[in-house]
Formats: sequence, structure tokens, C-alpha cells
Amino acid sequence: MLTGYDLIVVMEIGHKEALCTEFPEVCRRIFLLSEIVDRIAYDIPDPAKVVEDTDEIVDELYNLIQRGYSEICMLADEMSKG
Repeated sequence: MLTGYDLIVVMEIGHKEALCTEFPEVCRRIFLLSEIVDRIAYDIPDPAKVVEDTDEIVDELYNLIQRGYSEICMLADEMSKG
């Protein structure tokens, strides 16, 4: 399933590590959202897994995506070209 995508964006370092271990052929296409937007690797909590502060996490995630939209699109374009 992952081989069909040019860019794979994850929110947690453990997710990236697990996917790279399990699917090394797509590892170069897997990025943390924090790496793309802020140029540093950090975990972004999954609002579906957190009981407390869900609205705050969703707002922060929305703002991060909005702030990094152009970087995400540029990276997706680069990755689609090979």
C-alpha cells in the first residue's frame, strides 16, 4: 500500500521508525510532519489517542498544517518527480 505514495507524513517518531524498519524501500519518502514544518523532529500527539486536551491538540495540529502548507506541497511535488 505504501509503495503507491510519493510522500508519507507521520506524526510520531516511533511511527516513522516502525515504517522504515518494516518497509525500507519507502523509507526515503517518510517524513515527520514536524520535520517538514519546523525542520526538527518531535512527536505530535494523536488526538484520537488522547483523552485530555483533545481540542487543544487538534487546534495545534491544524495550525501546524496551515503554517507548513507550502512546505508540505513543495516536498510532495519534489517527491513526485523522483
